[in-house]
Amino acid sequence: MEPDDTIDAIRSQDRWTSADVDRLRDLSGDFPDDPYLWDTLGDVSQMTDSSAVGNGFALNCYLNAVRADPDYGPAHNSLGYWHDIAADFLLAKHHFERAIELGVGDVARVGLARVLAQMGCSDDASATLDSCDDPAGVSVVELRREIAEGVWVPYPELDDRNLYGG
Repeated sequence: MEPDDTIDAIRSQDRWTSADVDRLRDLSGDFPDDPYLWDTLGDVSQMTDSSAVGNGFALNCYLNAVRADPDYGPAHNSLGYWHDIAADFLLAKHHFERAIELGVGDVARVGLARVLAQMGCSDDASATLDSCDDPAGVSVVELRREIAEGVWVPYPELDDRNLYGG
């Protein structure tokens, strides 16, 4: 069942190390079309102190996952979070919406709602949270509170052209 056994074993660990990144990188040479492998490698690479990977390494892993399978929802979700952190809200929104279409669920809905709030669309953010399978879930309730408190307001240094691709 390789590489899934190795991937699952690594994912189940409490902490990841650069050795885990190396194991996954080695596997990616043998299984270059495995989106689960690429998505996991992107996640693990961000959570280690591996000096072998640069800042854009995880992004490239997520893009490789989508290239391997354009309908692999978890990779779209990962790209949504990546672009959210980079304040590229249009791309984040696109990938979260695609992840939701592909069945990723509430984790993508919460990400989309946060992005919508950052874009100044708090009503849409609220509606997205209303559509969650578990609207009383901790992450949903916490995000509602943060939106109400103005934590996720639009970035003041960004104008409409930056937020909406104009």
